[in-house]
Amino acid sequence: MTSKAITTPQSSIEKNIVVGKTRIRDVDGFVGTIMYVGSVASAKKATENYAGVVWDDASRGKHDGSVICRTTNQLVRHFQAPTPTSGSFLKL
Repeated sequence: MTSKAITTPQSSIEKNIVVGKTRIRDVDGFVGTIMYVGSVASAKKATENYAGVVWDDASRGKHDGSVICRTTNQLVRHFQAPTPTSGSFLKL
């Protein structure tokens, strides 16, 4: 597994994120911690940035912080969620 990030200009939202500390709440009231900010290997556009979130409620997420890379078809871990379904990526 490899981790790869493409550097893109930061938005004002990204400048206020402290990885491992910034907490968010979604529209349904689920709360989580941002554990990654950057590009995602499975994204259609490699230049778009995402926040990798670990949700307090493990049933809220979709994965554990890893994805299959669109170009290499290999597993890429962007962050480590504690359970297989407690992680999500949110487009910034």
